[in-house]
Amino acid sequence: MALNFIQTLTFKFSSTHQFISIPKPAKSFIPKWYKKAEQSDDAPSFKKCMPFLDAMTAGYILTLSEDVIVSWENEAPMFNWRSSREPISIHTIDQHKGVPCPKGYSNFVMKFASEWMITVPKGYSLLCLQPINKFDLPFQLITGFVDADTFPMSIQLPFFIQEGWEGVIEAGTPIAQYIPIKRENWKSSIAKYDKNQVEKNTWIWLRKINLSYKLQFWKRKSYQ
Repeated sequence: MALNFIQTLTFKFSSTHQFISIPKPAKSFIPKWYKKAEQSDDAPSFKKCMPFLDAMTAGYILTLSEDVIVSWENEAPMFNWRSSREPISIHTIDQHKGVPCPKGYSNFVMKFASEWMITVPKGYSLLCLQPINKFDLPFQLITGFVDADTFPMSIQLPFFIQEGWEGVIEAGTPIAQYIPIKRENWKSSIAKYDKNQVEKNTWIWLRKINLSYKLQFWKRKSYQ
């Protein structure tokens, strides 16, 4: 009898500094608003949507290691902190010239300093992006896709700050989400419309009133 085993891969963090926040599985950072939201047993809601939750809990989260004070001077953002480290730096204009600024954000591109080198299995890359569905963050990370199996350095994280936002970005704030993705070659195609198959798929979906996706299609993911 054939047995199917799910392979567990290793995602390794190596620090270049002693006193910094340790990256953790993204499932440790489910927002308070999500936990507090009411869930109806009779009606569909985002709390029953597994793709919504899967996105938030995929991969690993890097947090800010220390409080950063944000203020403004001459319409430019100012960042201050207490340690001798440099958790935030600025990209020069030449580095981001031509990159459109998201509406509502300052045109200055800043950079979170990551002091973690990340090792993933051969053939894997990292999607580095804004912590997913965390809508209360005052910054917008610029997404990157890094071939971390060959890149031996820490990954720096450029971002835009909200125009005019002032306050403290507190230590422990999620600043980046790392999702490992296997590199593979893909080719797209357009299938011929199949009325019978569409009706069959629709029937499979409709036959369960509640949690149809979770009960019939969803596959559990694990990030430890």
